[in-house]
Amino acid sequence: MESPEQHFSHREQQIVDLLLQAKSIKDVAIALDLSANTVKDYAKNIYRKARVHSARELMLQVASPGRLPPQPDTGLAQFLQTAHGLDADASPAEAMAQLGAAVRRCTPARHISFWRWVRLGGELCLAADAGALRPGACLRPSGFLRRLQARGWARLERGETEATEGRQLAANGLAGEVIAVQCSSTLRVHVVLAGDVVGGAFGPLDMATIRLLARLAYAAGDHHAARMSA
Repeated sequence: MESPEQHFSHREQQIVDLLLQAKSIKDVAIALDLSANTVKDYAKNIYRKARVHSARELMLQVASPGRLPPQPDTGLAQFLQTAHGLDADASPAEAMAQLGAAVRRCTPARHISFWRWVRLGGELCLAADAGALRPGACLRPSGFLRRLQARGWARLERGETEATEGRQLAANGLAGEVIAVQCSSTLRVHVVLAGDVVGGAFGPLDMATIRLLARLAYAAGDHHAARMSA
């Protein structure tokens, strides 16, 4: 029996590939030089063909037994298996715990913590919410946090680790290179920080991996919250 992917047009397949890299509709539109509304129309058609309703369901379908390529890349296979294991019925706390474990399995990060945006003295700062060594710690605005606010992700480069913000992150167990990924605000936790990297540096795909796992985990928590309120 033919899989839905065999019926995707070239443009649809491009969009599928980007969605599975945790790209937002806006990111996909920029990457393919399309309008956001055009990408939304393509996404609706993709979901219809794949018989799913969201990018999360599309990922879970790809991760289903028998849907992987005949000789899948080991890293991709591990990632898909991890993504498939995230429980859509998880409570917010369980979704966070699953996300932390998933990031550790699929990236070289040894320490994961969760943060939320707070406004202090007119400045938007990051406050430690869970997993930090110093709960309640606060990170003041700097180049790293401004990049995070502007793009939804940021990387603390090696040259910044000795600056004030780098030392603050290290005090919370996030030594060396650090990746920050913005998440849904529904569960109050807004940002995932991953650091203390095995080998000293993240690879080129780690950002996309953490970003997608974050979206899937928080979608799980959102789904649970919606069921509880129904």
